[in-house]
Amino acid sequence: QLAMLEGRLDGRDVDKRYRETEIKKVDMTSRGFFEAVPAKVVVNKELRMSAGDDGMGSTKHIEFDLKGTCIEYHTADNLAICPENDPEMVKQAASFLGLNLDEWFHMEYDRYELGPIFPTPCTVRTALSCYISLN
Repeated sequence: QLAMLEGRLDGRDVDKRYRETEIKKVDMTSRGFFEAVPAKVVVNKELRMSAGDDGMGSTKHIEFDLKGTCIEYHTADNLAICPENDPEMVKQAASFLGLNLDEWFHMEYDRYELGPIFPTPCTVRTALSCYISLN
């Protein structure tokens, strides 16, 4: 299992897509897409299940292998997880929308807007896989 993680940056740029963007202002809710690095899930334990108002709740203990990344995680740091959509669901969404998964695109931003919501240029496949929730 892989997850895209964003954590303490150790004073260095994490993702060259973020470094190369000429747009200085990035929507804060999207920052993780620009700073995320892949990390392997090495432990995923269910600690407890509980019934909540909307069904079952869950508390998990999850550990990531951060070796080879520039991420340092310390107690009480914030962590953003950017999951990837199921490849079959991505294919279905592209088909429904009439999009070519391998086509590249670039989003233009008005100088008065908050900034990019995810890094472009990228392929339709990358956008539907990594930056858009399809569930």
